[in-house]
Amino acid sequence: MPGAFLYDDVTARAASVTAAAATVPTMPLSNLQDPQPRVRTRFMGSSAAILFDLGASRPLDCVAPLSGTLTASATIRVRLSTADITGAAGDAWDSGVGPAATGDEANGNVVVVRAAGPATGRYLLVEVTDAALSEIDIGLVVAGALWRMTRAQSWGYQEDRMILDRRDRNGYTGAEFPAPALSNPRFAAFETRYLGVSEIATQYRAMVRRNGAVRDVLWVPDTGLSRVEMNLRSIWGAVVQPGQADGMTRTAFPGWSRSWRVVERL
Repeated sequence: MPGAFLYDDVTARAASVTAAAATVPTMPLSNLQDPQPRVRTRFMGSSAAILFDLGASRPLDCVAPLSGTLTASATIRVRLSTADITGAAGDAWDSGVGPAATGDEANGNVVVVRAAGPATGRYLLVEVTDAALSEIDIGLVVAGALWRMTRAQSWGYQEDRMILDRRDRNGYTGAEFPAPALSNPRFAAFETRYLGVSEIATQYRAMVRRNGAVRDVLWVPDTGLSRVEMNLRSIWGAVVQPGQADGMTRTAFPGWSRSWRVVERL
């Protein structure tokens, strides 16, 4: 299936954020709305229930806790309610309890996509449980309506890691001094061809105008992937670089094309 972008995070401007679990004073709940993923919130215990009052009814079909310490044993449940201030009713959307299917290799990210498309509600409840942990760290919880592209990425795309490790060499002796980076972020480089005029005039323009080079988006390469593959391949990062003359190219009559490069923000 084609990929999708989540470019308008409704939790970042939520009216309030509350949690049932206790947090560490130096890693408070407000960190969930800090744009730097590694400025994390720490929940004491093996479970956390996070409630977002979005302030008004918002459409969304993707929720993703990012930059966390969840392991392969974790589970997640997402509920969206129209009027229940606890979020527990889940009358707009209830994902049910399912495996988080994440770990260090996915940066602890969990991406939950509603196959049926956007649901509309005001109170978003995200519940995570991990019996393997005595405390849970989460950097961000992003949510919103996906731009589901009409075309899949073209053949020739690249995915894996941007290697930040160093191997300094002494110019006189030739000796090498390897220095590992704390992390090598994931990246995706790809092209989408022949996108329709309507999505260029709406979602694409809105994404670039709203986010520019300073705000991040979530790239989901295929909305039909299993959760484990979606977690491993989805990337939170910028889609436009500073100084870049950004734009689509009309390569043929059927539509517009663009090359993308997304590097994970850590």
